[in-house]
Amino acid sequence: ISRSKTGSTLSLESNVAQESGKNGGGIYIEDGKSINLDGVITSIKNNKASNGGAIYLNGTSGVQVTMGTTTMESNEVTGSGGAIFVKGGSLLLNRATVQNNSAAAKGGAIYIDGGEIDIRNTVTFSSNTAGGDGGAVYVDGGQFSASSSITINSNSAGGDGGAVYVTGTDSERGNISINGNSGNSNKAVITGNYSAGEG
Repeated sequence: ISRSKTGSTLSLESNVAQESGKNGGGIYIEDGKSINLDGVITSIKNNKASNGGAIYLNGTSGVQVTMGTTTMESNEVTGSGGAIFVKGGSLLLNRATVQNNSAAAKGGAIYIDGGEIDIRNTVTFSSNTAGGDGGAVYVDGGQFSASSSITINSNSAGGDGGAVYVTGTDSERGNISINGNSGNSNKAVITGNYSAGEG
């Protein structure tokens, strides 16, 4: 799938991946597929799934997703990745607002398991919740990189990492502002080697 023209819109709202164990309430992408929505104003809201309420990437090679101006809001999962679940593949998130998403397990907004997410331009994660670790983002293997401004505000985790929980991965952080997040450890960022960032 590729964009038709700059300024067009796409809305994916109130969809449900019906059966238990089904993933990707808004979009499901697997090996060899790609989506380019750069230039498209996209809204993915109020979707439900087991994992990846808005987007689920499932692939070891050739899976590439490029998102332009995007709002992912009020998506809900019974597992992990309230908005996005990446299991292999590559996601470019550009000019996005990711808010009020929830995961019963880990990663209120994003769960990364061996894939790659590249965040560019202004991206905000706010008011996302996880029953376990990583109120906004949970990374277990793979790569989470931020080449520009990210704001992570008012997210909460029932476990550790009110904002971000990172383990076993290569992660790069650009200009990241972390405020008002809560988790059992009272830390915003947790990795296998250190924890940093109160709140």
